Amino acid sequence: MGESTETLIQMLFGKMPYAEGLEYQPDVSKVLNSKKVSDHHAIIPTMEVAKADIGELKERSRKILYLISARVLTATADPYIYESHKCQITCNYHTFYLNAKKTKQEGFKTIEKKLKQFFGIIAEKEEPELDIWAGKHYGPCDSFVSEYFTQPPKQYTEDTLLSAMERAGNEELTEDTEKKGLGTPATRAAIIEKLIQSGFVKR
Repeated sequence: MGESTETLIQMLFGKMPYAEGLEYQPDVSKVLNSKKVSDHHAIIPTMEVAKADIGELKERSRKILYLISARVLTATADPYIYESHKCQITCNYHTFYLNAKKTKQEGFKTIEKKLKQFFGIIAEKEEPELDIWAGKHYGPCDSFVSEYFTQPPKQYTEDTLLSAMERAGNEELTEDTEKKGLGTPATRAAIIEKLIQSGFVKR
């Protein structure tokens, strides 16, 4: 099945819109070993895709086909190779730590990125890329101090306090809960008056 699988993958390069521009020699041996054949367990596209009009599929079915095809491509693509760096820098009695990596070969990650871009998925934030050249000396880094002022929370008015009492704890209660918030519409104003008279809050 090795040759037919390679033929299938070459066909997917031309049929899958997210695979445009992709080109690599698939390594089918990663997923197929004829010496250990017993049962077959896999969901892969077939060569029927070559003569099918993918645009006629319902959106849900089309997305499933894209995902399954992408798994076949990533499973047989080149490996993703990177260096991992953990840096510890001490300056003026302060210690700074940095985790970073340097990609040596994108490999199957290229296919994953193309698929996410095609689906409009925002990529997760990864560790920063670190460029390190052996033996090269870098001078001091530029540094600066910034000063900002934060704003204190706005004080409650009676209107906003009544609204907050109505919503209090709602996110922690189920939809079946009969009573939500603090007090009832008839008692919330009286609760506020009691707090003011007792000296806990000021109007």
